[in-house]
Amino acid sequence: MSEQYDRQYVLKVIEYVLRKYPKARRIAVENFIMSSVGNRYDYQLANLEIDAELYRWNEATRQAIRTGLHILKQAGLMR
Repeated sequence: MSEQYDRQYVLKVIEYVLRKYPKARRIAVENFIMSSVGNRYDYQLANLEIDAELYRWNEATRQAIRTGLHILKQAGLMR
């Protein structure tokens, strides 16, 4: 995939998870998912738990990010 295509796809994933989890914190979801492209899935899941505790993210935010990471992994955008 081209870099531009990746970005557009990731933006669609973000919008999807934000609709699915309306109580999720938009900025946290956007920032975390955008910065996860190309990274290791297992590392990002661990990092999610650390950040979620540090920033006191609600469960909807955590679930939105988990779902987004899973979609990116399935699409081959994460290692």
